[in-house]
Amino acid sequence: MSSDVPLATPTASAGAAKSIAISQLHDFLSGGFPDIFRWSLNRPPTTEELNGNLCSLFNAMFDHLRSTLPANEPSPDCFIFTEPEKPSVTFEDLCSRISHFSQILAQNGPSKSKSTVKPLGQGDKVLILSSLGVDFFVGSIAVLSLGATLILLDPFMERAKMNVCIESVLPITHIVTNMRLTAFKKWILSRAVPALKKIPNVVEIPVNVDKIVLANAPKIIPITSVPGDTTALLSFTTGSTGNPKPIRRSHDYLRAQTIAVFIQKEIRAAGTDLSAVQAKANDSTDDASTTTTGVHKPVKAVTNLPVFIFGQIMLGYTTLIPDNFNPAGVSPALLLQAMIRHNVQVAFGSPAFFLRILQHLEETGGVDQHGKFLNPLPVRVLCLGGAPVFSSELDIMRRGVKGAAFIFYGASEAEPISKIRVEERIILEANPSDTLTSARKTKASNRISRLDFSKADSDSGFEGGNVNAICVGHVNLDGGFALTAIAPLDGEETNGQQFLELGHIGEIVVSGPHVHITTTSDDERIIHELPSADNGGMNRVWLRTGDCGYLDSAHRLWLVGRASWVVKESSEEDGLHSLHYWPIAIERSVLETFGPSHGVTYVVFMPSGTTKKPALFVEVPKGLPLAAHTLILEHLQETFDVPVDELHVFRKLPRDKRHASKINTMALTKMIKDKKASDKIVIQRGNISGTLNDSLRRGLTATSFKNSYSTLGETARNTLANSDASSSMPEEQRFKFSNPEQNLFLFAWHPAQLLIQYGGGKAKNMATLTNLVSRVSGVRATVPAWFCISTEAFKAFLTENRLDSQIQPHITTPEGLEAFHASLTQKIMAAPLPVSMSQEITALVDFLRSTSTSSRTTKPYFAVRSSGADEDSVSHSFAGQFDSFLYRQSMDEIITALKKCWLSAFAPRVMSHRLACGLPVHNVRMGVVVQIMVDSECAGVAFSRHPLNPISANVSLVEAVWGQGEALVSGAAEPDSFEVERGLHGTVKETLVPKPKMWVRNNGDSDSTEATGLVPVDIPEPKASAAALTHIRARAIGATVSELESLIGTPVDFEWAYQEEDSMLYCLQVRPIVNLPPATFFIATDPVKSETSSDTLDVSNISIEEPKSKSKSSDLVNLTTIAERAIDALSAPQGMNVTLWDNSNIVESYSGVTTPLTFSFASYNYRIVYETMMGFLGTPNKLIQANEDALVNLLGYIRGNVYYNLMNWYRLLLLVPLGKFSDPKHMETMMGVKQGQQGNADMEKEFNKILAARPKFSAWTRTNLLLRYISAYRNIDRIVNNFFANFDAFYSSGREMNFATMSLEEIALYYKRNASALLRDWKAPVVNDLLVMGFFGTLKSFIAKHLVEPKSAPAAPGTAVPTAAEAAAAAADAAAVDSLQNDLLCGEDVESAKPTKRLMEIAKAIDHMIEYPGLGEWFTHHKDDVLQAIKPERNQWILRSTILKLSFVKASELLANLNEKEPGESQPPVHIVADVLAMILEFLDSYGFRCINELKLEEKDLNDDPGFVVDAISGYIRTKAYEVDDLDQREQQIRSAAEALVHQKLKGTQLLMFMWLLRNTRRVVKHRENLRFARSKVFGVMRRIFRGMGHQLVQLGALEEERDVFFLTTEELLSYVDGRAVSRDLKALTALRKTEYEGYVTDANAPPERFVTRGAAGVYMWYPHILADLDLLKDAEDSNGPPEPGVLKGVSCCPGIVEGVVRVVKDISETRDLNNEILVTARTDPGWVPLYPMCSGLLIERGSLLSHSAVVARELGLPTIVGISGGLMKRLKTGMRIRMDAGKGKVYILDELEALENGNESGSAVAA
Repeated sequence: MSSDVPLATPTASAGAAKSIAISQLHDFLSGGFPDIFRWSLNRPPTTEELNGNLCSLFNAMFDHLRSTLPANEPSPDCFIFTEPEKPSVTFEDLCSRISHFSQILAQNGPSKSKSTVKPLGQGDKVLILSSLGVDFFVGSIAVLSLGATLILLDPFMERAKMNVCIESVLPITHIVTNMRLTAFKKWILSRAVPALKKIPNVVEIPVNVDKIVLANAPKIIPITSVPGDTTALLSFTTGSTGNPKPIRRSHDYLRAQTIAVFIQKEIRAAGTDLSAVQAKANDSTDDASTTTTGVHKPVKAVTNLPVFIFGQIMLGYTTLIPDNFNPAGVSPALLLQAMIRHNVQVAFGSPAFFLRILQHLEETGGVDQHGKFLNPLPVRVLCLGGAPVFSSELDIMRRGVKGAAFIFYGASEAEPISKIRVEERIILEANPSDTLTSARKTKASNRISRLDFSKADSDSGFEGGNVNAICVGHVNLDGGFALTAIAPLDGEETNGQQFLELGHIGEIVVSGPHVHITTTSDDERIIHELPSADNGGMNRVWLRTGDCGYLDSAHRLWLVGRASWVVKESSEEDGLHSLHYWPIAIERSVLETFGPSHGVTYVVFMPSGTTKKPALFVEVPKGLPLAAHTLILEHLQETFDVPVDELHVFRKLPRDKRHASKINTMALTKMIKDKKASDKIVIQRGNISGTLNDSLRRGLTATSFKNSYSTLGETARNTLANSDASSSMPEEQRFKFSNPEQNLFLFAWHPAQLLIQYGGGKAKNMATLTNLVSRVSGVRATVPAWFCISTEAFKAFLTENRLDSQIQPHITTPEGLEAFHASLTQKIMAAPLPVSMSQEITALVDFLRSTSTSSRTTKPYFAVRSSGADEDSVSHSFAGQFDSFLYRQSMDEIITALKKCWLSAFAPRVMSHRLACGLPVHNVRMGVVVQIMVDSECAGVAFSRHPLNPISANVSLVEAVWGQGEALVSGAAEPDSFEVERGLHGTVKETLVPKPKMWVRNNGDSDSTEATGLVPVDIPEPKASAAALTHIRARAIGATVSELESLIGTPVDFEWAYQEEDSMLYCLQVRPIVNLPPATFFIATDPVKSETSSDTLDVSNISIEEPKSKSKSSDLVNLTTIAERAIDALSAPQGMNVTLWDNSNIVESYSGVTTPLTFSFASYNYRIVYETMMGFLGTPNKLIQANEDALVNLLGYIRGNVYYNLMNWYRLLLLVPLGKFSDPKHMETMMGVKQGQQGNADMEKEFNKILAARPKFSAWTRTNLLLRYISAYRNIDRIVNNFFANFDAFYSSGREMNFATMSLEEIALYYKRNASALLRDWKAPVVNDLLVMGFFGTLKSFIAKHLVEPKSAPAAPGTAVPTAAEAAAAAADAAAVDSLQNDLLCGEDVESAKPTKRLMEIAKAIDHMIEYPGLGEWFTHHKDDVLQAIKPERNQWILRSTILKLSFVKASELLANLNEKEPGESQPPVHIVADVLAMILEFLDSYGFRCINELKLEEKDLNDDPGFVVDAISGYIRTKAYEVDDLDQREQQIRSAAEALVHQKLKGTQLLMFMWLLRNTRRVVKHRENLRFARSKVFGVMRRIFRGMGHQLVQLGALEEERDVFFLTTEELLSYVDGRAVSRDLKALTALRKTEYEGYVTDANAPPERFVTRGAAGVYMWYPHILADLDLLKDAEDSNGPPEPGVLKGVSCCPGIVEGVVRVVKDISETRDLNNEILVTARTDPGWVPLYPMCSGLLIERGSLLSHSAVVARELGLPTIVGISGGLMKRLKTGMRIRMDAGKGKVYILDELEALENGNESGSAVAA
């Protein structure tokens, strides 16, 4: 506004202002009426609709809907609901109900009221008491239609205020309610709100009206014609003042307000149909007869502001009614589901309402690695208003909305005033300009002098924000009806100006047709603007809003606070009459400075009490340490020079219930007066006055200490040093500090780099602890005062005494180091400190004494601690190697200890350690910390992470001893342990130990060479056995160490102490925990961690800066990050993605540690094979390409072990939508995982994200995929046969190749042409696996449902947890299902069982040789000689064509050697021995590619080492376990019995269906085993290929030995051949890999079976204890029910009951001489199968029903149980007797059961 507008004459009356306002409103509605109703009605409004009863617009909309709808089309919905089952209310329904109720009110229709009720007429006042919903709007519109005035009360208003409101507007004629008001209810209401008794008539809104009655109701609402300026609504709202606030709204103003809100382009654009109608209307003429036809499609909207719903009904919106209009009571999940279900486009409401929804969405829907919501709020536009939006809420508002988010600013009498997009406000706040000088120390005018308007861009307005104000948006609203200006504050001189210029602060005033001038009777709130050239000659009125702010050059409005809250202080400086302190500037500064560090969540600055003294109200839910109060007051004094008289600290500040974000000043005033408020602390301004020493003695806060020693200058520092000097002492005799630039002494406020360079590790960490401990909320904690004597002081000492050239050892042998240290000790101890240094140390020690809390009669003691430059660093802790001295009191003792600390840097043990670590032994630097000694009653160490559970931040570990903690640190004393849950009220689990001794102060000679300052003393009972800590203290320590971790950003341990009868926690030292990951790991992998941390122990930001600059810096960093997110220019730190790792099933193929070559080859295979399979099944190429990352990462390499990346398996499986056949649960069954995706909350959440991202296939695509799958099923036999035809060609070719003689390039070319081609043709195995997954899972479900009788015990009433009986019954059900399924599937002649059966046949042929009956015994006796005879040459396969000839040659050589070794012994004939060798060689020709761990390329196969074959044949002969027919017969018996059971229980169609399912399951399972056997053959060829490459690389000098090739990846090998290798030094690379491999092999901490990682998985590989902590199965309950004593449970694979002795083996080398024992092992692979005939039973800790071991065991009829939980390998030892019931999956440990039985008998005897 212009500043030279003529002033009005003395203020006219309120009545005159209202007349002007009404005239403006009528002009607006009649003349420049916006076309908002034309757009919705498709016609111009009539005169009555323009200026009359508002209900005419409702009728117009009802009529419009009827006229535009087709004949049979139902009326559109007017109201929809969050509850899915609740029927919607159409516009037709609403019209009928309103018409019906209008008749009742006018007594023209039926009434159910028993009493006589006066008819309702024009001018009557009606109070509506109804819950917000359809009934409310039926009653309200019916009342308005009759010309009555509706009285609305805030539903959250207190009853006493309700009574005041009703009394103020009496008489009221009617109450309209949807409640059934019985006499008792009326009595209750009248007691609560007595004024209700004065209202004579009560009318109930009909709720359930007969449909016939509604059908007969008028189709339009009966309307009583009234002038437009008639009062329609009289509402009372509480707002921020807490006082009832009357607002009168006429019919015209309700129209104007609807126009003002819904004309905004953002809201219009949200309804595309509305925009289309608008476009048509714009193209038409203004002729009233011109109409646009078309079906009305309502815009769907949701709001928690009831007044908006009136406008939505007028405009034909469909309104979603929330289950609760209160932000605190709404159900976010229910509302979100409804919004998605109904496709809601527009949302209006208070910030708190939608913040609740967005927070719920963030918690459940999640965000991606860029901080964006995965499932944002599904609306096109979100409009927030009615309450402020805080800076901390902006980012979630932006990220969480799919469309645009806007903030509207307004007042109760004017809505809206301005608007701003959330992104614009974020960027403005991220680029602050500290321009509001009147809020700073500089006492200037209200002009913002440093804002350059000449450079401002009024279009974009992104030139920067203001740290002292909040931008509430642009005042140039769409429609051009609203005007905003800035008026001078009350009582200020205007210098002839009615309104202020841009950039000047004053009160915000508004004018326009939507401003309710008629609502106020306060003349002071009205400003008259006289006609002028600037305003077009209009006589305009303005309304004061009560808010202060200013307009910038872009016509954005900035708020600085409530006008009534502005604190003024008289001042004559700079010619001003008063100085203003703007509330928002102060509130934001305190909140942003102390919010992150001290947990401050809400701040209010306003006058308090009758004297209106400046007061600050702070909300801190966890409480605020006393020291922090001083920091806040000092911050305000230093930053703003604001005279805060009172600081009020509350745990919860009262908010208004309607918006849940504004402060409730009335309730706050009541809390202030309440002297007994338990959560309130009040500090008067006088409490912080006094001398500087007093301030320091109250806690040595970092800010105070810094001011005293740094910013106060040298004079103040010298004053401190001479505080005890006599006042008569001449100035020249007083002590003066040396030049501080020398850095001889360091303190907590010094920069971290300075502390690291000159103070050492301990000093740097002490500074961190000092600066951060005051931020720990809810705990009285402090750091004993200290200072550091820097390395520069040591250097000055050496220079002064000319010793600087004598501190470097020349001889580094142990003897030389001892002599060097002895010589240096003599020199340093004899040398004096420089006089100035000694004086400074004395002054600082005296100053520390002055801060001590010790009694005045006892001088305090000091601890003198070494602080090496390398100490307590992450790389080198030097733990316990430097000396420290406790309980030093006199200056001589302190100086002596100082010298000894310096000398400890040169101790022989330290120098030897430095030499061993490669650290320099020259220029060694040592700082020394001098600190007040705490004479502790108890002390100890606390860890922010429990060493046994480091990944969880929820539990800290506190260790405590009596006396001094040095005994604990040194290991001399065993501590009590306390596991403390996070928070001051967490549970404490204590573990107490006897503590017979404690270490206390030594009263003897502290200067003796052996004196440490401590001596052990006996502890009497009961103290020795009592806990050294109370739970209250343990919680305080746990909370402190947890908070320190949060503040520092990495796990820490810290030393602490408590003095006797002193509740203060003394924090002594803090260190990073060196064997845990760095801070970034925990930040990146913890979803609840903040993205930035305030301090670290390793970065130079631990020092306390000036509060002013720190606040600005922190604000700039945080808000800039958010702003850059707003424009998608910066991604958030990685780390929120969850990866699920599981080695079920795959551990059978790749057991234990695997080499890089095997993993890279397997990973490549999986990718190519599954990519090919998806294409074969018809998955669109775009989807395959989009999921390339999942294909590449199907496997993981976890500390050398191969794991499934299961999340990617789920992702790919869901790309093939084949109903139950692609059910992830079937995949889990096939893999044998122990926990599904629903077994863990994190996994379930992540899996739901995958489901949500599942592609939406068209019906055609789904049909096509299904047809392909059916085709694959129908043709699987042909597909498999074709695969084997191609495979046999590859295998026949590959096994004939001699790769050892080929060049490196030839081998690589062969691999590329043949191996890769075969992999891309690997469709058959994967397609068959899909069929297996579907058929196998479906068969299991069918058996469980129809063939197994449930044994489930009845559930115990009222219990959610299954009882032991229920769990046992469920386990029995599962075991029965598994057993029957296994029985039905056995008896198939699978390829993988043939090698074992062939070995059994060879053993039988040898043992039953007719020509030489003793051949079996001869073979077992000479098996080693047979082995030597059949061993092939290096890297050479024996060809089938040469076997017969070779066997005779080898037999002759064998017999010749035996005759030589055993002269005179009888030997078999040569042709018989040749036959034996030929059988073995033929076996090796067929199956020599097999080996233990046959898919691990680095393993030797049977051709390399046929010893396993010879041992197996010998074992069969020895045990006579070679009757193959017996095995086949047993299989058929088991199968026949199972089939008989099926035919017994199933009949007719059900039996036919089952047999079809069983037949196909058998077929695909058999194919699976045969195809896996082919895979083993492929790996046999590949093993030879890569060994050939290794051989050639050795010949070329690139590798040391052939086997080193397995420590390269396939890509590295091929790139080396092709010239693409990024490293030419393969020897160095393989040496590194071999070292890692050996470390993995020797590591006792193997990764768990199943675990999760967050973010970058590679960092986890360094920390095996972290992986162990992530084990998802370690705390999982046994899936087979509660454990039974002496019993183990697993999955039945092949039935049978066996009792015998177990052989427990870890690897196959321990299986020699197996003799019908029960074999027990952790895992097996196909290479173990030849051992099965020599076992009586098989128990395997890992495995599933479809694992190779299970399938082959079924074929061999060997009783087998797999997947055994409960510690199989730990509980069973070789030689123990067990009984296994494989049919039930149970193992009975007979030794344990006998011991239990004997124990029970003994107990019974004692009882008897």
